[in-house]
Amino acid sequence: GRAHFGRAFIRFIHRQYEPALADATQSIAIEPRPAGAYALRGLIEHAMGRRAAARRDFNAALSRNPQSGLARAGLRALNAGRPPFRPRQFQRRTPDGREGSI
Repeated sequence: GRAHFGRAFIRFIHRQYEPALADATQSIAIEPRPAGAYALRGLIEHAMGRRAAARRDFNAALSRNPQSGLARAGLRALNAGRPPFRPRQFQRRTPDGREGSI
């Protein structure tokens, strides 16, 4: 569960989407109740261009936790046709002080 979720998260940050998707799916298979793994898998699927699957997972996350900011933000980006949402913790400062994606 948690180990797969953590590895999926790191792989997503590094844009290793196929292995991240496999890890997120395994995390859900082990622990199907937590919303976070569904939201993360939705982010990964959106990044891979799998819009219907991303929408399904964002909605699954919200059904488990209606307060999931990650799922709500991901769904907003998906619905608006924007690039995949990248959570704030995935941001870092560049040497000149601007924020940049990892």
